[in-house]
Amino acid sequence: MLIAMTLTEAFWAIHKGMPRQAPGSDSSTRSMLNLAGGASKFQRVLDIGCGSGRSAIVLAETGLSVTVIDLSDSLLEEARTSAVSKNLSINFKRMDMRSLPVDLEPFDLIWAEGSIYSIGFDVGLKAWRQFLKPDGIIVVTECVWTTSLPSNEAKLFWAQTYPGMLDVSRATTLANSAGYNVMHTYVMSDAAWWDEYYIPLQKRHDDLRNETDPNILKAIEIGRSELDLREKHHKEYGYIGFVMQRV
Repeated sequence: MLIAMTLTEAFWAIHKGMPRQAPGSDSSTRSMLNLAGGASKFQRVLDIGCGSGRSAIVLAETGLSVTVIDLSDSLLEEARTSAVSKNLSINFKRMDMRSLPVDLEPFDLIWAEGSIYSIGFDVGLKAWRQFLKPDGIIVVTECVWTTSLPSNEAKLFWAQTYPGMLDVSRATTLANSAGYNVMHTYVMSDAAWWDEYYIPLQKRHDDLRNETDPNILKAIEIGRSELDLREKHHKEYGYIGFVMQRV
């Protein structure tokens, strides 16, 4: 049985061992890399908030020199184990994406799938720009509104769980203000939501059905509400990949 923990700790405990910590797929990672110009255009990539390392593995398999950062020791260990199993050389660093060291050498590609939400879209883009070479590319995925008239149920849920959620137009404006040109946007498919994220999450919820920690139970309740919302209102919001160039 898991020991008592905060709600945030409970969230990460539930996601421990999951294939992904946000919607996505190996195929979508490859597609966004192609939109960015393809692996041959880059040499060094920084994966910010790498989680269990799925994106980093895909990027490393193309021959890119990959450095990953995350604040979670357990997620970094999962990513490291995956890399070793595939005989891939990846540079792992335990760092806080909110305060990267100023002497970190700039990269020609920055990658952040499902992580920028934790500090805010515009905050992350502004903070990370200094670690991107001139004309370098940054790829982030973010949950955004895809309708101008979302349902009250969807608005209420996201107001409680992600009040800063944007639409594509507003995100593009903020990216421009932060010093980027949005080259492409990429819409995650329903399969990217369900196959490697929601379906494993449902199983994880079932595995924890006998848990008694109140915050684990609360995190499961929130997770199940999110699954239900996605089934009913999937046309109102989505995960979008933003492929942007530093200007």
